[in-house]
Amino acid sequence: MNAVVCGRIVIDQVTGFRSRATIGGGAPQALFGACAVGRASVSPDTIGLLSWLGAEVLEERSAESEDLMQQLRSTQGCLEGVRSLPPHWVTPRYEICYDSNEVPQFTELAGFDRWAQQLALPFTDNCVPSKYCQARLLHVLAEGGGDHECMRFGAKWRAGRGKLLSIEPIILRGSPDSVYASVLRYLRHDNIDFFSPDVYTLRRLVGHIHLEALDQLGPSQLAGILLRELCPKVADSMQVIAVRDGARGSYVWSRAQANAVFHVPAVHELTIVDTTGAGNAYAAALALALTCTQLRAAHVSDVIDAACLASAAGAAA
Repeated sequence: MNAVVCGRIVIDQVTGFRSRATIGGGAPQALFGACAVGRASVSPDTIGLLSWLGAEVLEERSAESEDLMQQLRSTQGCLEGVRSLPPHWVTPRYEICYDSNEVPQFTELAGFDRWAQQLALPFTDNCVPSKYCQARLLHVLAEGGGDHECMRFGAKWRAGRGKLLSIEPIILRGSPDSVYASVLRYLRHDNIDFFSPDVYTLRRLVGHIHLEALDQLGPSQLAGILLRELCPKVADSMQVIAVRDGARGSYVWSRAQANAVFHVPAVHELTIVDTTGAGNAYAAALALALTCTQLRAAHVSDVIDAACLASAAGAAA
């Protein structure tokens, strides 16, 4: 096993893109991105998913659930770590509608009455397949900040095994400051190697979400300023921070050249069908690409090459 993706699965009904339900929540898209890199450098079936799924989908009781499981299998990752939710719990389901600025608006349809309980479900030893424990990388989608089980599991994983840990924060817009404070707390711990927030999350982390002067800057200037403010707040274990900015691409800071921020353009030679999950695929793909270079504090060129490969994976998601 080369890598494990740890996160949550929900069912998305995306208005304006598809008429069918899709497997979402970030974790399946991250698995796709990691497997895309895996096909180029390692075997994709050595990339595993660690998550929870309702029995109504996992047991394929309907044509829709069969379709959803087929979508999950199409990533070509290992699904042995996908466990069934407790009896009578259903897979959370969202309706997603994008506004004119391409900002997603979420409507909860089902399953969110137990969402907090689901986020607290522990990844105990009997939940984690033994072969997953050999993975060099754990990529965690930290839902709602750093206070839930995925983040605690990630910290335990790295501390106990000396492996690499990658974190992608999953935070809905409008979340209170306390959620971002929890992210800053875990960034100060000396156990994270790679971190992949989006631009909005980065602005909230450094406290500049409402500064109008920053809005006059170009995207690269803005990302550079924000990253240089964040980096002194992170632990020495941090090797790479990649800030996702949608169609503009990403901005990458590496400890190998700590005062520089590099812009990596997005891939545009494609017909856009659905942008949902592209950032999740990018973040996991980047973490695996960096891991495959045996990165700790490698040359910046290695980091840029990894980010370019991740951009391609995100575009294909």
